[in-house]
Amino acid sequence: MIRAKDIMTTDIVAVDPEETVEDVMSRMLQNQISGLPVVDMSGLLVGIISEFDLLDLVDDPNTGKNKVYHYMSRDLHTVEEDIPIVEVAEMFRKLPVRRLPVTRHDN
Repeated sequence: MIRAKDIMTTDIVAVDPEETVEDVMSRMLQNQISGLPVVDMSGLLVGIISEFDLLDLVDDPNTGKNKVYHYMSRDLHTVEEDIPIVEVAEMFRKLPVRRLPVTRHDN
């Protein structure tokens, strides 16, 4: 059975909520990715920032100096690494998200 851990991306680029949107946009372009996990100083996942979240910048380029936390999505949905891929697919069908961070349950 294929599980989330079998298909997940493991070379993760993450950003800090205090980084500027301008820097994050550059990192997205450099890495050719459309979204990034936002983690705090302790490594805790606190949000996701995506191209969609940054659409407001099209009309106001002066906001590029604003911080990621102003734009990131905070309503997070995650999946455990051992969840069957069919359940992940079902979540994508039901939820209005394009990213599901994969987590590991530590005992």
